[in-house]
Amino acid sequence: MAEVVIRAMEPSDVDVIFAWENDVETWKDGSVNYKPLSKADIQRFVDNSGLDIYQERQMRLMIDEAKTRKTVGCVDLFDFDPFSLHANIGILIDKRYRRNGYALSAIEWVVGYAFDVLGIKALCATMVSSNEISRQLFEKSGFEFVGTRHDWIRIGNEMADELIFEKLNPTKRG
Repeated sequence: MAEVVIRAMEPSDVDVIFAWENDVETWKDGSVNYKPLSKADIQRFVDNSGLDIYQERQMRLMIDEAKTRKTVGCVDLFDFDPFSLHANIGILIDKRYRRNGYALSAIEWVVGYAFDVLGIKALCATMVSSNEISRQLFEKSGFEFVGTRHDWIRIGNEMADELIFEKLNPTKRG
């Protein structure tokens, strides 16, 4: 497994996040983004990223390759519900760094943080049904397939199914 460093967003991350969020190729994988975002939009997002997950209900963390400290991706906890103790997880690895184990390492770190630090009981990952790589990644990370939402995601003029995976905190069962 690749060694990664998970860290908070910094102002210097604006350019790389801007590039990722405006890459139309990633939109087909079920991204919630469906329009170009301005650098000012991204700057506001980064500026507000230091707010508490209990206030914002989300947290984006950057993924750096451990040896070079090159930023290779980001991982998000979002739709955090502090009452029911669940959240969604999403991940993006820059096209240039995919298939090197960074995603698996980052998910393992974030699952540990979510379960052990935040006390989350369940994490949910969703993806468009055609995203086989994401499905395999979450299965390998111990997420269990729990259902399909049919014709749930619009990609261009087509509708696609959304797959739902979850991972339960073994210390919070019952």
